[in-house]
Amino acid sequence: MRDEVSLNLRRPDPLPGNPTGMKDANQMNVAPNPDTNSVGNHAMPSPGRAAYFECFSGASGDMILGALVDAGWPVADLEEALNAVDLDGWTLEVKPTKKGALRATQVTIRVAGAQPERTVLDIAPIIRASRLSETVKSRVLGLFDELADVEALQHDEAPDTVHFHEVGAVDSILDIVGAVAGLEALGVTHVFVSPINVGGGTVDTRDGILPVPGPATLELLRRRNIPIY
Repeated sequence: MRDEVSLNLRRPDPLPGNPTGMKDANQMNVAPNPDTNSVGNHAMPSPGRAAYFECFSGASGDMILGALVDAGWPVADLEEALNAVDLDGWTLEVKPTKKGALRATQVTIRVAGAQPERTVLDIAPIIRASRLSETVKSRVLGLFDELADVEALQHDEAPDTVHFHEVGAVDSILDIVGAVAGLEALGVTHVFVSPINVGGGTVDTRDGILPVPGPATLELLRRRNIPIY
């Protein structure tokens, strides 16, 4: 039997959810385990630890980090993973919080000052030069490659030339690094996700006013066949 970790993403504020590259059971860019057993027409994954994200209030970087800390990842280890990346001008804040009757852990990465626009070619060397494990580096780079691909599709340009705005900021880079590092630290080999509450309305971005969820987010969800509501 696999050891399952249940991760409830409890939002400490009422903003709508914003998936940031999070994927379904076919991993958060975790390569499929080649050691599988076939039962009927279904491939059964090898034994390992599975994480289930219950996204009744959406999903965002800070929520995922909070869920991983709640699941047993020490805050000191989270900070060590973030410090492994050569990015300055940020602070980490972790504190207990409540939303209604639900207790949660709120993780916030605060960044001082304006952020430069970065392309995947700017971000990749930072990740490769980090002190993260090679597995975490590979998965983080894979996520940014996919983000560049979906953004390029929306803007009709080459992935290497796409300038990340919000997702290229220090806090977003560290959100992704922290999520991947936390899953590895907890020994998670398979990630499952509920239907995601994506919210609604509009949001003011550097690309102008966009619907919620944004086109790139919808494309990521479509590629993984993740149901939304």
